[in-house]
Amino acid sequence: MNIHDRLLELATAEAKKFDSGVIRRPHLLSVLCIHFFEDFSLADAARKLSLALAGQPPFSGELQISDRARVFLERCTDEDSLRSVFLDLQGSMFRNEVSDVAAAEDLTGADSRSVDESDEEDMPAETFEGIMQELESMIGLTAVKEQIRSVTAMHQVNLRRVTEGLSPVDVTHHLVFTGDPGTGKTTVARLVSRLYRTLGLLPSGHMIEVQRGDLVAQYVGQTAPRVQAVIDRALGGILFIDEAYSLSRKDAHANDFGHEAVATLLKAMEDRRGEFAVIVAGYTNEMRDFIGSNPGLQSRFSTTIEFLNYSPLELLAVFDKVCADNTITYNSDVRSELLSHISETNTGGSTGNARYIRTIFERMFANMSVRIVSDGNITASKLGHFTSADLPNFGDPQVAESLKQKFGFAPSA
Repeated sequence: MNIHDRLLELATAEAKKFDSGVIRRPHLLSVLCIHFFEDFSLADAARKLSLALAGQPPFSGELQISDRARVFLERCTDEDSLRSVFLDLQGSMFRNEVSDVAAAEDLTGADSRSVDESDEEDMPAETFEGIMQELESMIGLTAVKEQIRSVTAMHQVNLRRVTEGLSPVDVTHHLVFTGDPGTGKTTVARLVSRLYRTLGLLPSGHMIEVQRGDLVAQYVGQTAPRVQAVIDRALGGILFIDEAYSLSRKDAHANDFGHEAVATLLKAMEDRRGEFAVIVAGYTNEMRDFIGSNPGLQSRFSTTIEFLNYSPLELLAVFDKVCADNTITYNSDVRSELLSHISETNTGGSTGNARYIRTIFERMFANMSVRIVSDGNITASKLGHFTSADLPNFGDPQVAESLKQKFGFAPSA
């Protein structure tokens, strides 16, 4: 029997010890430690990590191999590759040197170098610290950043407790994001999905974004399959439900199937616990009523993070960043007029906050484009500079209304 087949046989036996027919990376690491390298302490830590991974389906007699485990298995063809796999698993699982995705992408080739030996240019590693720096660089959101730090710190401590032989404290993966549109909820949710991945809480860390229309059907018997299909796409990552309160309407008529969508979601969150996370988002008051409308929602969504509206100076900083990202400058007159408008305008609500600033930038870019094309003298300096002439006429009611609408630009991330 060759090394590959022997490792597969041992990993299969290891997976069955945990009432699962799924071979995951902790199983492979445990086998490598105890059968090939006699590192019993690390083998024990890997087994405890396997035990802590909730949500594994019961063993049905059919062997399954997780995608990331398969990557490592396919590399194990000789003693050198076996040692390389051992070092890679040890590093990616316990020292958090590289993310799961970066490791999987790098290890699919025939090159047998270890992660430590690989060139950084060949493997764009993503770390927990790097993603947290990305979060910290976002404008405003002071309270949000503090809560995200708290949530991730608890998960970090739990992972360390497992490796030290302690039982993990039950900490929810699911979150509620409340606040007006344009306050950064979707952006932060994407960062959370990546943070969960680097912590090892979720294997892929992708995010599926849906609304009521993606979940609720019009006819009997169609909603549950639709919700289940969305959940299947979200497995391994995060399911982000925007305007989630619309699933539970107080004035819902008899043939509204929002309640069926909620029931299907709650069942999946229990049956597939640990295999995906859910973030529900929406207006503060509406989300409070939504979570309070169902005991199952209250028990599963115990952490709420409030996204406050941006201050005028924070909104101006958002405008500065959008301009900088697009290599466009502007003078003090533009800054003064823009700050005055922001300070005198209710920038909250459905069209406000950072989204409103992005729309102003888009209108100014359109105005600038018309200006520099009209005079027939297009110069490099004009292409990257706003003037007061490019500002929308904020006093015109039609212009004010138009700022609530998108205008020919690709959706911002």
